[in-house]
Amino acid sequence: MQSGRQKVSYFVFAAALAGLSIIAVTFSNQKAFGDGLTAETFSATLGDRNAELLVQVNPPILTDASRNDAYILFRLYDANNNQTIQYTTFFVSVEKGVGEDAVTIMPPTLFHTESGLLRLKVQPSEGEMQIFGTQEQFLNAWVADPGGTVNVQGPLFLEGGLYHLRVEIFGVDNIRNIFADENIPKFDSWLSVGDVFTQSIDYRGQPYNTTIISYYDRIRD
Repeated sequence: MQSGRQKVSYFVFAAALAGLSIIAVTFSNQKAFGDGLTAETFSATLGDRNAELLVQVNPPILTDASRNDAYILFRLYDANNNQTIQYTTFFVSVEKGVGEDAVTIMPPTLFHTESGLLRLKVQPSEGEMQIFGTQEQFLNAWVADPGGTVNVQGPLFLEGGLYHLRVEIFGVDNIRNIFADENIPKFDSWLSVGDVFTQSIDYRGQPYNTTIISYYDRIRD
């Protein structure tokens, strides 16, 4: 005799296999995004230097249920000696969604950091995007504090789904050392924030609390 728990396990396993078969057929011709972003590194050429850009998110796993502060780190460094390139100016924008469904969360914004490290402290909240800090007078770029941090508050990471980070290296070594448009290194990075869905399911008179987390779409039905 099988216990009720075993029967439920077999039922869920069989349903999962059936679901996988359906997905394999239905979405075989669709685009898939394999990302998570915990940390990504991009290569760039800055004049006679080979540079790399590190984009890192902490905590590495984000969901819309937590709504805690998160940090996005941008570090541009010389690939030959691992030295951070100082006085770097970043152009950063953030969109949520893909293609025609994409919504701009943070429009292109200039950030300048003397240390070369830029750490955006994100406080997810309702309302318009706000940046807290001071702006320098040459480019009106937001200036990171000595530790490299700039505080931002708004709907960034507030909802589950796919976020697109566009990053451009606007200049290095000096606030007035700006790259020509055709020489600006540009990068695309993606971050998935989990959409948490909870529901109680009754099976043969017994309630089961279930939690589903999706990192690429809102859960419906």
